[in-house]
Amino acid sequence: AAITLAVIPPTVVASLPPDALLPAGMSLIVGTEALPPETVRTWARRHRLFNAYGPTEAVVNSATWQVPEEWTGGPVPIGPPDVNKRAYVLDSALRPVAPGVLGELYIGGPGLARCYL
Repeated sequence: AAITLAVIPPTVVASLPPDALLPAGMSLIVGTEALPPETVRTWARRHRLFNAYGPTEAVVNSATWQVPEEWTGGPVPIGPPDVNKRAYVLDSALRPVAPGVLGELYIGGPGLARCYL
C-alpha cells in the first residue's frame, strides 16, 4: 500500500528535493509555520497540497486552505475556519474590522480550550 497522506512542516517539505520519490497525487498537509509561495509552486504541481494554520492553543489546526490547481502565486492564504472553529479579525478594542483592514486574528468555537475566545 502506498502513502496517500502526509502531514509535514513547511521547512521539511522545502528541504526535500523537487524530484523526491513521494507518490504522485498524494495529499500533503503542510502547517505549523508559514508556507512560502515557492514551496507551494514546487509541490502543488504533483500533489494535493493543503496549508493548515493554527496556534497551539487552538489544537494546532484552525483553518485549512487547499491550493487550487489554478493558483498562480502571491501570498498563501490560511483558508476558512475548520469545523467547530470561528475566525474573527478584531481591532485593539475587540471590535470586528472591515474586510481589508488590519487587525488581530482571534479564533473561537467549541474546538478551543475553555477561557479562550
